[in-house]
Amino acid sequence: MRCQKGAAAVEVAIIFPLLLAFVIAIAEYGIYFLTAYETEQVAYQAARAGYIASDDKETAANAEASRLITELGLSGYGPNVSVVVTPPNTPQGSYTQVTVGFNYQSVTGVSELPGIGLLFPSRIERTAAYQNF
Repeated sequence: MRCQKGAAAVEVAIIFPLLLAFVIAIAEYGIYFLTAYETEQVAYQAARAGYIASDDKETAANAEASRLITELGLSGYGPNVSVVVTPPNTPQGSYTQVTVGFNYQSVTGVSELPGIGLLFPSRIERTAAYQNF
C-alpha cells in the first residue's frame, strides 16, 4: 500500500482553479444579463419619454436616455453608448423606434479568454417603439 499523504492537497490544487473559474464565469454572466436588462429599460423609458413629449419627441427621447444611462452607471462604457431614434419626427399614427446600444466590456475579464468570449456578445443593443399620436 502506497502513502496517501498529500493526495488531498493535489486534488484541491487540480479542482480549485476550475471551480474558481466557474464561479467567476457565473458572476460575469449575471453582470452581462443585468446590463442587458438595464439597457432594455433605458430604451423603454426613452421611448416613453418620446411618446409623452408634445413637441420635439426625438430630443425628449435622447434626453431621457442620456439621463438614465448616467443614473444606471452605463456611462462607464464611454463613447460607445449610442441612442438612435428612427425615423425622427414621423407623422401621426406611425411608429418610432428608440435603440440603445454599446460595446460590452467584461468586468472580470473572463469573456476575453479563448472560447469563452463566444458566450458573451461584444455589443448589447435593445430597441423599444412608440406610436405617434
